[in-house]
Amino acid sequence: MKIIDYIADHRLEAIFRGHTIVVEKEPEHKYYGNWYMYVTDCGGHVCCDGWIDDSSSIGIRNAFNQACDGALIKPPKRWSAAIT
Repeated sequence: MKIIDYIADHRLEAIFRGHTIVVEKEPEHKYYGNWYMYVTDCGGHVCCDGWIDDSSSIGIRNAFNQACDGALIKPPKRWSAAIT
């Protein structure tokens, strides 16, 4: 996994298994604090995007894993210690 952008508990953008995956947590007052996912392949085609339902209580790793599931990508087995 190559991390492009990371803000703890708010945003993760990474290149993983040939895809660009972005998960971003929205403010509670706007979107109930849910996570939004956006996944593109190496050609720039959108594999999946949208809100992760009822995700306000999950962490950034779980949101990233759900984005992988939505794009039919096997999620990471190991994580960088920097991503909490």
